[in-house]
Amino acid sequence: MTTVATPIDELVDPGLVRSVMRGLAVIRILMGFTYLSNGLAKLFGFHEVHIGWYHANLINRDDARFILDAEVNHNARSRVWLVGRITNDLVLPHWNVFQWGLTIIELAAGVLLVLGLLSRLGALLALLPATFLFFVYFANDRWMPEQLLEVVPLIVLAIVNYLAGFGAWVTVIEGVWFVACVLLFRHGIVGVLSGWLKKPL
Repeated sequence: MTTVATPIDELVDPGLVRSVMRGLAVIRILMGFTYLSNGLAKLFGFHEVHIGWYHANLINRDDARFILDAEVNHNARSRVWLVGRITNDLVLPHWNVFQWGLTIIELAAGVLLVLGLLSRLGALLALLPATFLFFVYFANDRWMPEQLLEVVPLIVLAIVNYLAGFGAWVTVIEGVWFVACVLLFRHGIVGVLSGWLKKPL
């Protein structure tokens, strides 16, 4: 008797796939709005947002320079390799160039993510400043979950279109990846690194 293997595409509920894609679309639009709004704040130089009782702020070009300088040079815990050198020898001395580069990246990433046009490229663009900021804040005693809230959604958005080419295998791949991360980092990223290096961080 011959056993015929069932294609994995037939084992996945299409409704579940649609729900997952809708959820990813919400994350994509939210991340896109975040970058687009901050890019507009840098382009037009505004900081505060007032809508009725709502009062919030965005990060303009001056804010971005101030935050980078403060986090790298005035926080005693900033000891991540190369972060200080890149900031003080490259970014801050040439801020007149970098401020507009950052503005263009945020605007482009924001538009692509919000509209869903070349969203993978938009996520990769957004990852450029997000990854650098991740290492700026890495050793600065921040709330632990906050460190991953920006980069992880962007990584997922950057690879989801690539994984979609595998059809329903995307569900299996994401499941395996999730379980591996939970098992590997169950003591926290810093705890795992500390164990590997055999010294406290």
